[in-house]
Amino acid sequence: MKAYHVHISGQVQGVGFRPYVYKLAEKMGVKGWISNTNDGVHIEFNANEAIAIQFYKAIIQSRPLHSIITHHYIDEIPFKEFSCFSIKESNTGHRPNLLFTPDIAICDECKREVLQNDNRWYDYPFTTCLHCGPRYSIITGLPYDRINTAMAPLPLCSKCEREYNDVYNRRHYSQTISCNECAIPMHLYNCNGVEISNNNETILSSVNSLLKEGSIIAVKGIGGYLLMCDATNDFSIAALRKRKNRPAKPFALLYPDIETVQSDVLLNKKETEALESAVAPIVLCQLKNETVTGVYRQLIAPA
Repeated sequence: MKAYHVHISGQVQGVGFRPYVYKLAEKMGVKGWISNTNDGVHIEFNANEAIAIQFYKAIIQSRPLHSIITHHYIDEIPFKEFSCFSIKESNTGHRPNLLFTPDIAICDECKREVLQNDNRWYDYPFTTCLHCGPRYSIITGLPYDRINTAMAPLPLCSKCEREYNDVYNRRHYSQTISCNECAIPMHLYNCNGVEISNNNETILSSVNSLLKEGSIIAVKGIGGYLLMCDATNDFSIAALRKRKNRPAKPFALLYPDIETVQSDVLLNKKETEALESAVAPIVLCQLKNETVTGVYRQLIAPA
């Protein structure tokens, strides 16, 4: 039995790397620890040489979906004995050298939970897990832990805390976890800055009604302001163009799913893949002559 140290750098924080390695160690009977630092993740563990190489290769070759490994190595270190495998508290004792993890579009599982009326994440707009949600936009320091994000002041409810600490839950060590019981606060203000409501359910219902009535809504998100209006309402779109002094530049459209997108625009394979990717960027597409959803194409993309 020997002791080994592994260092992995790159985009390895905020992607479920620690829970992944923890479960792999449990499966292989490896004892030791993993920790986030300013320069990636560090792992120390006990194993014979064959198991150590097998463990190391499995970590690198079957890494979490959204991780990017730029550098890695394994070294034998002076022997120390570990009694179990654990996730150690993060430390800042290294020179910063990390790829920041970008914000990740909501995953299919979280999307399904938001739409299930018997689920505790039903209609909760900030539903996330290890595989999706904000990362770069909420980081305030390194390494990537809840205390170094905009989530730091928000305490977890007992249910979220239980899932956060459950290694077999997909929200294990998910720094963005919250639910309707420990919700991120929302506030709705009128155009004069007077608060109308701070109730999440009321706000979502009100915003939906206001959009249908032709109002322009300024949504303050994690990365700035997003101005929204009804894409089928020519009056609202024209007002938004005038206020932004944007006479011709196309506006971005929000769609609930790829099927609805395809009813309005012509998509090739690359455009479809981009829209369905974790990055979920704005994609320039060709509008059909006739749109099924009724978007006001003459004002959405007048050029």
